Amino acid sequence: MSLASAMHRLTEPAIRSALSALEPAPGSLGLDAACGNGDHSIWLAWAVSPDGQVIGLDICKEGLIKARASSARAELTDRLAFLAGDLHCLPFPDHAFDWAWCADSLWPGPKSRGFLGMDLMPILKELMRVVRPGGQIAILFWSSQRLLPGHPFLEARLNASHAACYPFQEDWPQRAHILSAPLWLHEAELKEIRGRTFVADLQAPIHGQTRNDLAACFQMLWGKALPELADGDRKQFQRLCLLQSPDFIADRADYYAFITYTLFSGRVPACPD
Repeated sequence: MSLASAMHRLTEPAIRSALSALEPAPGSLGLDAACGNGDHSIWLAWAVSPDGQVIGLDICKEGLIKARASSARAELTDRLAFLAGDLHCLPFPDHAFDWAWCADSLWPGPKSRGFLGMDLMPILKELMRVVRPGGQIAILFWSSQRLLPGHPFLEARLNASHAACYPFQEDWPQRAHILSAPLWLHEAELKEIRGRTFVADLQAPIHGQTRNDLAACFQMLWGKALPELADGDRKQFQRLCLLQSPDFIADRADYYAFITYTLFSGRVPACPD
């Protein structure tokens, strides 16, 4: 099972709401920067139908193979294309796009660990270069979750673990946190900067694929945190969050949880006369 696809299925309502808030105009040309497996690209292509087009760009060849296959299954190959490329040097001319979208990619972090670096300004400037004056740039982040109702202290300790806060480190400056993105956009000299948060609700009954996806989500968020936990918390996690447990928390008849995504956007300033 693709972890990215599992997370996208869980969070699709929040992501689609964020996409609607961006309001990509029908007939427009957009860039999905760091498109991954192409799920967002497909939703964006639907949003600009019938005459618009979307180009998805990613550095990972395996992701692009999946994205092209998904595009073909969705019968979108006439308005959705995928290219290999690097966010630091986008292979497009100036002002090529009406808007750009970049989801769950601009996490500050050391390049030695597979992140884009601590200074994201060069990437923002590249996005600004390829978007026309007046066009929008949007960056989206998974920003919070409440998934263990009735166990707030356990969930707080899981969320406070070093593994769950990764890649953010305690001694990093505030600007290295994703919720400082408005500062990044301001320093990039974008205009009309906004931040908005959207919710994906998870509510009983939880069955089938959603149940499997939620178990995968628990592991993604907190699986690597287990060595940091006290023995009692570790046992509670295994009792509540493992799919095979008879006490798997999402099997409760009253289960309710949520995940939030936060969208930060701004407009490329007009060219000086």
